[in-house]
Amino acid sequence: MFASSRAALTAALLVPCLAAPGVARADVERKRKGKRVVVVFPFTSPHKYSVMGRNAEEAFVTALVKTKKVRVIQSRQVRRMLRKRGLSWTGVMEPRLLKAAGRWLKADDVMAGKLRWVGDAYVLSVHVTDVRTLETTNAEDVDFANTRKMRVAVRVAAKKIAGAVSGTGGGGGKGGEADGGGESG
Repeated sequence: MFASSRAALTAALLVPCLAAPGVARADVERKRKGKRVVVVFPFTSPHKYSVMGRNAEEAFVTALVKTKKVRVIQSRQVRRMLRKRGLSWTGVMEPRLLKAAGRWLKADDVMAGKLRWVGDAYVLSVHVTDVRTLETTNAEDVDFANTRKMRVAVRVAAKKIAGAVSGTGGGGGKGGEADGGGESG
């Protein structure tokens, strides 16, 4: 009786010890070294609205940096990397560009946005894509009736995306329409 109890006790203690090194190794491999790296591709917009697109891009960079949870590589470095590699950014999330950003800029995620006029409102769409899986992990669309509403709409969307990407929650705002969307002016 004593021998079988002792064997059971030994087995009960040994099994977790044997499993622990493999589990610990897997956990260490999954853990990131340092902060996630988010590459912000240039936000696109029709020529007439190109300044608005650049201003929106800056708001997203600022919101990401303020979280202090991610490293941010701005579009200037992205353009330089693309030019050096003979690639160009057309505003389309092509897998080869995403993989290039991951490889050459050590990115985990790529953020890109597009501003456009859709009949009665401006719409800003922002997508965050994981460069390893090519999965869109976060997305936000905000619309605003006129340029005076842009600042609020962009800041709400930037805070939401930055919170989601950094894991800090971000938050706030009306989902999809930062200013009620139906206003005109």
